[in-house]
Amino acid sequence: MGTALFEVERMGKTVVLNLRRGLQEIEFDEPPQDAFAVLELVRLRKIENIIVDCHDIDFLRSTALGFFVTLSKRIGANGGRVTFCNVSSQATKILRATKLDKIWTICGTRAEALEAIEQE
Repeated sequence: MGTALFEVERMGKTVVLNLRRGLQEIEFDEPPQDAFAVLELVRLRKIENIIVDCHDIDFLRSTALGFFVTLSKRIGANGGRVTFCNVSSQATKILRATKLDKIWTICGTRAEALEAIEQE
């Protein structure tokens, strides 16, 4: 797959995943290459927390949610956490319907997400 589904931004031990619109349009059987790169950072314990910035997407497909669940489990095993921000009302409905809002912190802005992680 040639197109990156998110842009990775490092902020110390936190990574921000800026989701791109293409993520909501495709289905994938296994995570694309850029996702493997993030999973490797988690495996090597080079990052402690992840912020998923949804500012450019309206909804999340089940395959993307599955990737974020896997990511959350792996980073949680290292003592870190996943926080979402800038989530659209449609994506928020999906997270609530799947009860994923119970395992992830959902913040209005990136600044709030960074603050939530720092308070941990």
